[in-house]
Amino acid sequence: MDILNSEAILDESLIQIEEEELKQFEIRLESYDSEEKEVYRKRFNRHLPDNIGNSTKDKQLAAIEEDKYEQTHDKENENPTEPIIEEEEVETVKKESKSGIINPFLRDPNQQKADTFTKNEADFEQEYFPSTTVFNMSTNVILKMLQHPSFDMIKFALSKIPQMIRLADKNKGERSSNIFRVISACLSIKFNDRDRRIYFYKLVQDQLSVIQRDCAVEISEQSCPDFYTFLGHLRVFYEDYNLEIRESGIKTMRYFLQEYVDFLHSQKENRSKILKQNTFLHQLFKDLFGLAAEVVEEIRFIATDALMVIIDEFLPSAPIVKGDAYNNDLSDFRKNLSKTLENSEKMERIDQFTKLEAGMVKYVYDDPALFMQGIVKLAIDENNGANKDRLLQIITKMNEKLPFTVIQDFKRANSLGMFKRIELMKDIVVPK
Repeated sequence: MDILNSEAILDESLIQIEEEELKQFEIRLESYDSEEKEVYRKRFNRHLPDNIGNSTKDKQLAAIEEDKYEQTHDKENENPTEPIIEEEEVETVKKESKSGIINPFLRDPNQQKADTFTKNEADFEQEYFPSTTVFNMSTNVILKMLQHPSFDMIKFALSKIPQMIRLADKNKGERSSNIFRVISACLSIKFNDRDRRIYFYKLVQDQLSVIQRDCAVEISEQSCPDFYTFLGHLRVFYEDYNLEIRESGIKTMRYFLQEYVDFLHSQKENRSKILKQNTFLHQLFKDLFGLAAEVVEEIRFIATDALMVIIDEFLPSAPIVKGDAYNNDLSDFRKNLSKTLENSEKMERIDQFTKLEAGMVKYVYDDPALFMQGIVKLAIDENNGANKDRLLQIITKMNEKLPFTVIQDFKRANSLGMFKRIELMKDIVVPK
């Protein structure tokens, strides 16, 4: 009797288990596409005895398929021109196979595995992952880490720049933009604590030294916008109170300025267009002018050298203004300079030509006449012989390329009785 009761209880338990599993089965079945229902049914049934639940599940599946068939044919009767679902799926597979997109719910799993294997083989021939993709991903990760509030995380991101650079050894032009963006992001971080700021700037300068040593960047037309932003951010170095930071910063600026000059030499056809689109020369020119008056001789010399590069490389060949009237007046004014300064009509022509010259170099200076006043004062006050000679070379170059700007400054010195300025400029304004 106990055995019969036990069997009855076991049968009842099995029926409850079957009913519960059937409910779960129906819920899951609704989320699958029609072609996957049979696969799912077999997977669901394999852990149950053959005499439990299979017939019921078969009926469930048959009822679902019949409902779907009736709904499809009802739609066909309502709109005969509308394609059935299977046809739409076939068309979608064809379109996606042409475009290279794989939809796992529509493609055959075996075909999908074959396509994936073929793609992996192709990627393996390009070092498994295309270097540009991995490089861009690593750049984005570092940029994200640099936004973290933790100083340790920022230092960690900075330490990963060399590894990031090695990911793109084969394409210097493309990786340069990413390097400029990462360094700009580092230098845009603000620190309230001065000691921490100096420590971080030294870490950044160490990375910049590695970049310079390995020649890791190559400026291209594509990377120019990021390069201009990068040069603008370098200002934080030579604006800092720390002498070591300032000196290292201006050396870094001088290095990248020469890289830009070399890039312009390779762009003979687009040189003028690229120069006129620059966004850094105005501010850099002002910064260099301030650094040329620095107390430290080495900083003054590097700043003066950079100013010479800008005047020599970034201005058109001498003279900037072309035309017979311009050349004739210039020759006449130089021959009779003392009479010219007394003639009001000629003085008006000097003012006109000075404005014309200023308009043609707007992409370098805001006001060439103001620069001329400052550079002559620097030359008068300079005690270092080598640096004084470099400043005189700048004035001489200015006289070759912007002669009326120099004559205008000489006229001003003459009218105000500035004898030191007159003594310095007279042999330059009127070449022997």
